[in-house]
Amino acid sequence: MYPDMAKMDASQARGDESERPIRGAMDVENHPFDGEAPGEDTAFMPRYEGRGVLGEGGMGEVRLYFDARMGREVAMKVLLPRCAHSRELRARFEREALVQGRLEHPAVVPVYEKGLTSAGLPWFTMKRIRGETLEEIIPRLAAGDAQTLQRFPRHRLLRAFAQACRAVDFAHSRGVIHCDLKPSNLMLGDFGEVYVLDWGLAQWCGTEPASADVELPPLPEMSAPGRLLGTPGYVAPEQAKRGTEAAPSADVYSLGAILFEILMHERLVERGPLKAQLDAARAGTRAAARLSARRDTIPADLAEVCANAARRTVAARPSAGALAETVELYLAGDERAEELVERSMEHVRRAQEAARRAREGDDPYGQEHRRAIHESINALRLDANNIAAAENLAGLMVDPPRVLPFEARRTLEEETSRWVRDGLWSGALGRLSWIFYVPLVMWAGLKDGWLLAALLTSAALGAVAQLWARRRPTPSRVDLAAVISVLSIAPTAMVLGPLWVTPIVVLASVPAMIAFAGPRRRLLVLAAGVLTVALPALLEWRGWLPATYAFRNGELVVRSQLMQLEPAATLLFVLILSLGALVTSVILVGRARDLFMHSTARHHLELWQLAQLIPGIRAKDIGRRKHS
Repeated sequence: MYPDMAKMDASQARGDESERPIRGAMDVENHPFDGEAPGEDTAFMPRYEGRGVLGEGGMGEVRLYFDARMGREVAMKVLLPRCAHSRELRARFEREALVQGRLEHPAVVPVYEKGLTSAGLPWFTMKRIRGETLEEIIPRLAAGDAQTLQRFPRHRLLRAFAQACRAVDFAHSRGVIHCDLKPSNLMLGDFGEVYVLDWGLAQWCGTEPASADVELPPLPEMSAPGRLLGTPGYVAPEQAKRGTEAAPSADVYSLGAILFEILMHERLVERGPLKAQLDAARAGTRAAARLSARRDTIPADLAEVCANAARRTVAARPSAGALAETVELYLAGDERAEELVERSMEHVRRAQEAARRAREGDDPYGQEHRRAIHESINALRLDANNIAAAENLAGLMVDPPRVLPFEARRTLEEETSRWVRDGLWSGALGRLSWIFYVPLVMWAGLKDGWLLAALLTSAALGAVAQLWARRRPTPSRVDLAAVISVLSIAPTAMVLGPLWVTPIVVLASVPAMIAFAGPRRRLLVLAAGVLTVALPALLEWRGWLPATYAFRNGELVVRSQLMQLEPAATLLFVLILSLGALVTSVILVGRARDLFMHSTARHHLELWQLAQLIPGIRAKDIGRRKHS
């Protein structure tokens, strides 16, 4: 902030009980017209009649005059004689009058005319206003002054703040940046007026509008990089770096600091040495955390928009218009609370009726259930604390329609199809892996090459059936492939009998088929497995196939139709076969278990997400309600 910046923010252009006494005899040097109104015939009457001084700042004095031509009192700001020789201050004074005069907005004090005194001092007249600034009001609110609390409740201050934001947004739309927004420059009039004061530091954003008839005087020294524009404690972090051009976002930060004081009754940046205040602004003010500590008294939406406006990151700040809109929406919502509650309950009634129709009627596409969910959500949008809507939505989410809707059924079928393809692929690889046993069979002593060829052919048949079904896994194809795959194991009974190798291979293969199969297919797989083991045994017992088992002197003798049963090779064959069956079963069942756990975890995650959406509902309560 410039050291010679005006200090008269609160008293500028206003009169109240604290006005200084009217000077009895105004000397020629202090009177702007030396007794004459400019451009007025002195023989007729002087236009302006001096009535005293309203206030004085660092470079200007505000006087009260009676405008005889218009029959009204006006405030006149005159440059102080000691500032007349400063080119910068004269340019700034002239700039303030022109900027303020161009911003024709109800919250900007209108400028009537400007000129020079006989001593060459610039002046401009403006509307005389009465009221109090936020700088005067907030400390009394913080102190708990009963009269101030009654006159200026929070909703009145917020409404005034929103009007000020609209004025600043209007200025931004005209390319003007205030650069010195603070509580002392926001005045609340006695009859509901709101004024944004002191446009002496105002800057153009980009270039001056081409429509301007009068060119603003340049301020090379003030606008040069490295010069601070604004008041410490309210200046934006990027401006505190003393190297950034003014931008609308800097005004938004200042508005955020003002809103923070309205809500918290304390400054965003504590008073202190200039450097300490600038360092605090650059480091961040932790506005969000400080507002959150008062969440019991400060509405969340106001706290959020205030914290966003006061962020260090320029891009994260809203516009002045968006800031005003959020505050206005809060005020409108506060006034319409009862209406919103009633409308919310109407949506709840519609949701309950739709849910009843979904339970009682045929709803194959889930339209009534969907309507009930949407109505419940609409109810919560209008009233987030509507417990009836929250409970209704929770019930709809954990108690789905009795008939799976078409869209959900299609999704389930697609996912099930992927699982079935995985199972068929695993089964096909298992059948094709039989080829790796051929070296062991040859080592153990091959007795019948045609039988080995038959075994490999049956394995290939089972693999082909599963790959064929995998291409288009319709229920009929998958059922047929499952039966063929299991029955293709039957020839293994000729290796070491039907009650040894065959059950091991069946137990290793069946999990891949039942882990992703429905009840009907499980029965088919079970029947095919029983037939695979029992049929060869029955045929041997009947004598229709060569016997593989014999009992001699209390010993079980095993004969193989395929191998000579060389001891080392046979033991290794049986060992690898048993271990392979074990590993295969662990992999296939583990795969099914992983999919199950994934689905369970996703289910609990969805319950948790649902609990975040519905106020007052916990995830474990939803799960308990579902299983009750």
